[in-house]
Amino acid sequence: MTPTRRRPQLALAFTIIALALTTGPAVADDTGVTDSTENQRLQLVLDASGSMKEPAAKGTKIQAARKALGHVIDTLPDQAQVGLRVYGAKVSTGPKACTDSQEVVAPGTDNRDQLRDAITAYKPLGETPIGYALQQAGKDLGSEGKRTIVLVSDGEPTCSPDPCKVAKKLSQDGIDL
Repeated sequence: MTPTRRRPQLALAFTIIALALTTGPAVADDTGVTDSTENQRLQLVLDASGSMKEPAAKGTKIQAARKALGHVIDTLPDQAQVGLRVYGAKVSTGPKACTDSQEVVAPGTDNRDQLRDAITAYKPLGETPIGYALQQAGKDLGSEGKRTIVLVSDGEPTCSPDPCKVAKKLSQDGIDL
């Protein structure tokens, strides 16, 4: 698939995520008040591995990822609880490179500037521990309410565990990926 064909699909995926957060099922609290986003949390997961330095349609892959995530952040409802996890950004090689993943913004509301700043702060560097980062993102979201992980990555994992197996487990635990 060429980069020009991939961009509309990426935009569509982010539009669907924004809609899911704004039109999800209403949840009634113990006072009977409903709020469709109060119990919903979204964890963005950004690939900052070395391959994100590679050219893309108009710049580099990391630039395209930043632009896409910026669009998502700009279009989310104010009450959406959104966080950010980054992987591949701090350790270039060695055994710790496969656990190089940090939650840099905890899921919360009123944190859009913090999310934007964090997205621009990371430079592509290390390995691609997708499976590990997804496991940690699942932990970041907790075990209650509607939980969604959005992975923005260009490549194949370079570390265990297998992200497909992790995604299946997350789905079984009630997390949308």
